[in-house]
Amino acid sequence: MSENEPLLGRSYTRARRFPLVIGKLPGGGRILGGPYTMTQVGVMVGAIVVLRVAAPIWAHLSYGDALVYIAVPYGLGYLVRRARFEGREPLRAGAGALTAIGAPPAGRLRGRAWREPAPDLLRADAFTIEEGPR
Repeated sequence: MSENEPLLGRSYTRARRFPLVIGKLPGGGRILGGPYTMTQVGVMVGAIVVLRVAAPIWAHLSYGDALVYIAVPYGLGYLVRRARFEGREPLRAGAGALTAIGAPPAGRLRGRAWREPAPDLLRADAFTIEEGPR
């Protein structure tokens, strides 16, 4: 290897990640629209809960309500499947952002928050300056 040749490093981590999914059947098949990641399932369940809580505001006891209860969670789950933040799922990206926000400003050293040491003040009797030969 010559000195001018650039160093090249490869990472195969992304190819080796297998997300935990719901909806893969043992025979190799899958459920309708699936398989779903845990993030998608969480968003869909959360959307159903929000729709149910807000039902008195928007629901009018028609067949359209059932369509909304199906289409909105499914649509949000589909959007979450396609959303990527720096190659990560939204839930993991959010967890990383919260970790960064909660981290100490100067970082950590051996698991503890690192603090700048207090400056040592020089006292007049602590040192002597001598003029040496020139």
